[in-house]
Amino acid sequence: MIKWIKHIISEYLLSALLAIVLVFIMNQFIIISLISGSSMYPTILNGDIAIFSKINLDEIKEGDIVALRHNDEYLVKRVIALDGDKVRIVEDGILVNGEKIIDETQELRIYMSELDYSLGDGEIFVVGDNSIVSYDSRMFGPVSKTSVLGKYVFRFSLSSLIR
Repeated sequence: MIKWIKHIISEYLLSALLAIVLVFIMNQFIIISLISGSSMYPTILNGDIAIFSKINLDEIKEGDIVALRHNDEYLVKRVIALDGDKVRIVEDGILVNGEKIIDETQELRIYMSELDYSLGDGEIFVVGDNSIVSYDSRMFGPVSKTSVLGKYVFRFSLSSLIR
Protein backbone atom coordinates (compact mmCIF):
# COMPACT_ATOMS: atom_id res chain seq x y z
CA MET A 1 0.00 0.00 0.00
CA ILE A 2 2.78 2.48 0.85
CA LYS A 3 4.51 1.74 -2.49
CA TRP A 4 1.27 2.53 -4.28
CA ILE A 5 0.87 5.85 -2.41
CA LYS A 6 4.49 6.79 -3.14
CA HIS A 7 3.92 5.98 -6.81
CA ILE A 8 0.79 8.18 -6.99
CA ILE A 9 2.50 11.04 -5.14
CA SER A 10 5.53 10.85 -7.44
CA GLU A 11 3.24 10.83 -10.52
CA TYR A 12 1.35 13.90 -9.25
CA LEU A 13 4.59 15.70 -8.37
CA LEU A 14 6.06 14.91 -11.80
CA SER A 15 2.88 16.14 -13.52
CA ALA A 16 2.79 19.30 -11.41
CA LEU A 17 6.47 19.99 -12.04
CA LEU A 18 6.02 19.44 -15.77
CA ALA A 19 3.01 21.80 -15.79
CA ILE A 20 4.97 24.48 -13.91
CA VAL A 21 7.90 24.20 -16.33
CA LEU A 22 5.55 24.33 -19.33
CA VAL A 23 3.75 27.44 -18.00
CA PHE A 24 7.10 29.10 -17.28
CA ILE A 25 8.38 28.38 -20.80
CA MET A 26 5.13 29.56 -22.41
CA ASN A 27 5.16 32.73 -20.30
CA GLN A 28 8.71 33.50 -21.42
CA PHE A 29 8.12 33.03 -25.16
CA ILE A 30 4.43 33.52 -26.04
CA ILE A 31 1.31 35.48 -25.16
CA ILE A 32 -2.12 33.91 -25.53
CA SER A 33 -4.82 36.54 -25.87
CA LEU A 34 -8.60 36.48 -26.16
CA ILE A 35 -9.45 39.21 -28.67
CA SER A 36 -12.14 41.67 -27.63
CA GLY A 37 -13.33 44.11 -30.26
CA SER A 38 -13.34 44.42 -34.02
CA SER A 39 -10.49 46.86 -34.70
CA MET A 40 -8.47 44.18 -36.53
CA TYR A 41 -11.40 42.80 -38.57
CA PRO A 42 -11.18 40.88 -40.92
CA THR A 43 -7.69 39.66 -40.00
CA ILE A 44 -8.47 38.88 -36.36
CA LEU A 45 -12.07 38.56 -35.20
CA ASN A 46 -13.80 39.42 -31.94
CA GLY A 47 -13.67 36.33 -29.72
CA ASP A 48 -10.64 34.79 -31.48
CA ILE A 49 -7.72 33.44 -29.50
CA ALA A 50 -4.49 34.99 -30.82
CA ILE A 51 -0.96 33.78 -30.20
CA PHE A 52 1.87 36.33 -30.06
CA SER A 53 5.61 35.62 -29.92
CA LYS A 54 7.87 37.45 -27.47
CA ILE A 55 10.92 36.44 -29.52
CA ASN A 56 12.80 38.98 -31.70
CA LEU A 57 10.76 42.00 -30.66
CA ASP A 58 13.66 44.17 -31.76
CA GLU A 59 12.97 43.05 -35.35
CA ILE A 60 9.57 44.69 -35.86
CA LYS A 61 8.75 45.39 -39.51
CA GLU A 62 6.08 47.29 -41.42
CA GLY A 63 3.03 45.08 -41.74
CA ASP A 64 3.64 43.15 -38.52
CA ILE A 65 0.67 42.76 -36.22
CA VAL A 66 1.66 43.42 -32.64
CA ALA A 67 0.19 43.23 -29.15
CA LEU A 68 1.14 46.34 -27.22
CA ARG A 69 0.39 48.20 -24.06
CA HIS A 70 -0.69 51.81 -24.38
CA ASN A 71 -1.38 53.56 -21.09
CA ASP A 72 -3.48 50.99 -19.23
CA GLU A 73 -4.87 49.27 -22.33
CA TYR A 74 -3.73 46.20 -24.20
CA LEU A 75 -4.11 46.70 -27.94
CA VAL A 76 -3.59 44.62 -31.08
CA LYS A 77 -2.62 46.70 -34.14
CA ARG A 78 -0.72 46.60 -37.44
CA VAL A 79 2.60 48.45 -37.74
CA ILE A 80 2.50 50.80 -40.74
CA ALA A 81 5.58 52.95 -40.07
CA LEU A 82 8.91 52.64 -38.28
CA ASP A 83 11.41 55.03 -36.70
CA GLY A 84 12.61 57.61 -39.20
CA ASP A 85 9.40 57.46 -41.28
CA LYS A 86 7.13 60.42 -41.89
CA VAL A 87 3.41 59.78 -41.45
CA ARG A 88 0.80 62.16 -42.79
CA ILE A 89 -2.88 61.71 -42.06
CA VAL A 90 -5.05 63.40 -44.67
CA GLU A 91 -8.79 63.50 -45.28
CA ASP A 92 -8.85 60.39 -47.45
CA GLY A 93 -6.05 58.26 -46.07
CA ILE A 94 -2.64 57.79 -44.51
CA LEU A 95 0.64 58.50 -46.28
CA VAL A 96 3.96 57.06 -45.14
CA ASN A 97 6.99 58.81 -46.62
CA GLY A 98 4.68 60.38 -49.23
CA GLU A 99 3.15 57.09 -50.38
CA LYS A 100 -0.53 56.51 -49.69
CA ILE A 101 -0.84 53.18 -47.93
CA ILE A 102 -4.40 53.41 -46.67
CA ASP A 103 -7.12 55.20 -48.58
CA GLU A 104 -10.87 55.57 -48.78
CA THR A 105 -11.17 53.12 -51.67
CA GLN A 106 -10.14 50.31 -49.30
CA GLU A 107 -13.13 51.20 -47.10
CA LEU A 108 -10.76 52.41 -44.38
CA ARG A 109 -12.24 55.87 -43.99
CA ILE A 110 -10.63 58.36 -41.69
CA TYR A 111 -12.71 61.10 -40.12
CA MET A 112 -10.11 63.34 -38.57
CA SER A 113 -8.13 66.47 -39.17
CA GLU A 114 -4.82 66.39 -41.01
CA LEU A 115 -1.82 65.46 -38.86
CA ASP A 116 1.90 65.02 -39.49
CA TYR A 117 4.28 62.82 -37.52
CA SER A 118 8.02 62.31 -37.87
CA LEU A 119 8.78 59.11 -36.03
CA GLY A 120 11.71 59.31 -33.67
CA ASP A 121 14.23 56.65 -32.78
CA GLY A 122 12.47 53.56 -31.43
CA GLU A 123 8.95 54.70 -32.40
CA ILE A 124 6.32 52.93 -34.49
CA PHE A 125 2.95 53.98 -35.89
CA VAL A 126 0.15 51.44 -35.50
CA VAL A 127 -3.39 51.24 -36.90
CA GLY A 128 -6.21 48.73 -36.79
CA ASP A 129 -7.25 46.98 -40.00
CA ASN A 130 -10.83 48.14 -39.35
CA SER A 131 -9.96 51.80 -39.05
CA ILE A 132 -13.53 53.04 -38.68
CA VAL A 133 -13.69 51.58 -35.16
CA SER A 134 -10.00 51.38 -34.28
CA TYR A 135 -8.39 53.36 -31.47
CA ASP A 136 -4.82 53.65 -32.69
CA SER A 137 -1.86 55.94 -33.45
CA ARG A 138 -4.12 58.27 -35.42
CA MET A 139 -5.62 59.24 -32.06
CA PHE A 140 -2.68 58.88 -29.66
CA GLY A 141 0.35 59.25 -31.93
CA PRO A 142 3.41 57.04 -32.34
CA VAL A 143 4.27 54.49 -29.66
CA SER A 144 7.60 53.23 -28.40
CA LYS A 145 8.82 49.86 -29.62
CA THR A 146 9.33 49.04 -25.95
CA SER A 147 5.52 49.01 -25.51
CA VAL A 148 5.27 46.01 -27.86
CA LEU A 149 4.59 42.83 -25.92
CA GLY A 150 4.55 40.35 -28.81
CA LYS A 151 4.30 39.77 -32.56
CA TYR A 152 1.26 37.99 -34.01
CA VAL A 153 1.80 34.37 -34.99
CA PHE A 154 -1.68 32.91 -35.58
CA ARG A 155 -5.25 32.86 -34.36
CA PHE A 156 -8.01 30.36 -33.93
CA SER A 157 -11.69 30.75 -33.27
CA LEU A 158 -13.38 29.34 -30.19
CA SER A 159 -16.53 28.80 -32.24
CA SER A 160 -14.65 26.42 -34.56
CA LEU A 161 -13.55 24.37 -31.53
CA ILE A 162 -17.07 24.12 -30.13
CA ARG A 163 -18.65 22.68 -33.27
